[in-house]
Amino acid sequence: MIPRNNSSTNLGMLRRPRLHSLIREGLNHPLLVMLAGPGYGKTQAMTDYLTESGANAVWLRLTGLDNLPAHFWNHLIQALKPEYPDLSDNLGPLGFPATLSGFDAFIQLLTKNYSQIKRLILVFDDFGVINNE
Repeated sequence: MIPRNNSSTNLGMLRRPRLHSLIREGLNHPLLVMLAGPGYGKTQAMTDYLTESGANAVWLRLTGLDNLPAHFWNHLIQALKPEYPDLSDNLGPLGFPATLSGFDAFIQLLTKNYSQIKRLILVFDDFGVINNE
């Protein structure tokens, strides 16, 4: 689910063409990490970029519960389901890839479905709540 903005909710918000340019540039790489303290506008910048660009994205708003691998996995599977039902259905039974063989199976499925997802942007919002305990 992508937070969508419309012009009526963005009245008074500053447009950030420089940030949008940096996001575009970053998306040319396999991984883009946006890191800044709370209140610096990361979520707003990405939301605006996705809204204006029309890019295909799956947005996960993480919580402390996502520290539990099974919860995170189910959260991801449910987020993928509306746009990528086949991928979601195939990934679900794998479970969280906590082992090398599980990760290999995960990569194999992603590779098999690459033509579907090559332009997919996965946004993990509030990744700072993940502490790997």
